[in-house]
Amino acid sequence: MINYICAQPDMPLFIWQLKTLLVSLIKLKVERERIYFLVLLEPGCTPSLQMRKLEKYAQIFYYQERQERIYPASSKPYLFGRFWEQYPENKDKHFLFIESDMLVYREPALPRDENWYWSDATRYLETGMYEYMLGYRPSCGPSFGFHAYGKGADAAFWYKIEKESVDLFIKMNLEATPCNRWICEMRSWMWNSREKFTNIISPELVFNDGIGPRKPSATLYHHLSKKVFSKRDYTTEAPFNINNNVNPNFCLFDYLETIRTAGSLF
Repeated sequence: MINYICAQPDMPLFIWQLKTLLVSLIKLKVERERIYFLVLLEPGCTPSLQMRKLEKYAQIFYYQERQERIYPASSKPYLFGRFWEQYPENKDKHFLFIESDMLVYREPALPRDENWYWSDATRYLETGMYEYMLGYRPSCGPSFGFHAYGKGADAAFWYKIEKESVDLFIKMNLEATPCNRWICEMRSWMWNSREKFTNIISPELVFNDGIGPRKPSATLYHHLSKKVFSKRDYTTEAPFNINNNVNPNFCLFDYLETIRTAGSLF
């Protein structure tokens, strides 16, 4: 049985996304004990009422922010580091790492071995271009990222990714690199995984990204497009009443319908 884990701040933008993700997991009858939400709290803040309500459906672990972040996405490996530090036995437990802005169509059939299994990220993440900024050898071959399944990491592994992702973000901004700088934590994770694990791009982690028709083989949906629906337009209020005028054959239709269902369920 797969354990699902994701990490995000306690903010309205992520809460409605988590509710939407939960609709897909509840539909698959994924038990609460297999769903882990790691939640970042601002210094001195307590969990929001809306996040606390989700404790009925998922195991939620709250961690206080330690400092102001130059690079907000580095909070993800920070949260993983805090969780693995608190529960070092996680090193021997398999997790499927997902994001809040997702759906799970079906539970992937993944082996419980020593390898790490990933989605193909070649369309979104380059290899061989920026490794020099952190002193890594240029890598070749397809990129992997976004969704990962494996075991064997520890708190030090996550904290290293946190630090390196910030360093990389700063260097990319100083050099004005013409790329997506938001995914520096994914770059650092990929490079560190290449050093530590055997990594396999798995057909069980094919995903729809919000563009075009559904991929029949996809097990996941990850909303990466803003052409028709921009999640960043809903940072304070949930889009639960959004009109769904998308072609039903397109993968975005499923996500918008699930958002509407989340509004009815929660």
